[in-house]
Amino acid sequence: MNERGQALIEFALVLPLMLLLLLGGVEVGFYLLQSNRAISGATAAAQAGAGELPDITEAEAVALEVADMNGMGSDEVEVTAETETVTVTVRKEVLQFFFNLEVEEKAIYKEV
Repeated sequence: MNERGQALIEFALVLPLMLLLLLGGVEVGFYLLQSNRAISGATAAAQAGAGELPDITEAEAVALEVADMNGMGSDEVEVTAETETVTVTVRKEVLQFFFNLEVEEKAIYKEV
C-alpha cells in the first residue's frame, strides 16, 4: 500500500508538467498554422495584384479581393502598389490559451 501511494503522489506531481508541455506544443502548432495561412494569403494577394500592373488602382483592388477570399479581413491587410511592385502586409492577432500573439507577414511581387 505504501508504494501505491508513492506512485500516486509522483503522478500528481508530474501530471501538471506533462499537461503544460502538451498545451505548449498545441499553442506553438496553432501559431505556426496561423503564420502559414497569413504568408500564403499575402503571397496569393500580391501575385494576383502584380498581374494587374501597371494599373495601380486595379492592382490594389484585386490584391484586397484575393486577401478577402483567403479569409483575411480588410483591417488585417495593407496593400501598397507602385508602378512595378505590389506589397501585401498581413497583421493578424492569434488568440491562444495562455497568451495572445500577433503574426505579421509581408509578400512583395514584381510585375511579370
